[in-house]
Amino acid sequence: MQAHQVSGQLNTVCAKTGMSLALAWALQFISGSAGPVTPSELAEELGRSPAATSSLIRRLLTDESVLVDVDPNDRRSFLITLTEHGLSE
Repeated sequence: MQAHQVSGQLNTVCAKTGMSLALAWALQFISGSAGPVTPSELAEELGRSPAATSSLIRRLLTDESVLVDVDPNDRRSFLITLTEHGLSE
């Protein structure tokens, strides 16, 4: 099976659940991390621009899938963690 076919099938499954492939991938990455992740780490993992990643994080916040807190070690940065709801998705 070619990559575009697999991608199409994954997008179809995600669409049925109301979640984009990017959102599913983001939740998977955050849940598999040893601790909170930064927006930069998430952007790098997803291969997305900072602006696109910010939009994705806002969607996850709206869905109450993640919490975003100021990094106590670098007040210019944020830390993203999953909520119970995000873990169940």
